[in-house]
Amino acid sequence: MTQNALPLELDESDTEASLIRRLGEHGAQVFVMDVTGQARIQRYRSAILGGGLDCVIVGRAPNGKPETYAQLFERHFGEPLQLKRKGKSHDQT
Repeated sequence: MTQNALPLELDESDTEASLIRRLGEHGAQVFVMDVTGQARIQRYRSAILGGGLDCVIVGRAPNGKPETYAQLFERHFGEPLQLKRKGKSHDQT
């Protein structure tokens, strides 16, 4: 397997370790060793969005279909990668 080849699927028992490894392969670093809860989730979110990786296919979901970083993030952490901002949007003016 070459360095940029996608794994067939992420190991569900070790999703975060696989996610950290894949982010590193795409040039994004995330350090979560002593961080828990929302701060840990925010570090993953920042690494994915900061690297512009949200639409990049990271591997395969358990159902065998290709999965992007955004989809994996939502499946693993139970919340959307991009949070909606409070206040009026441009469509509400």
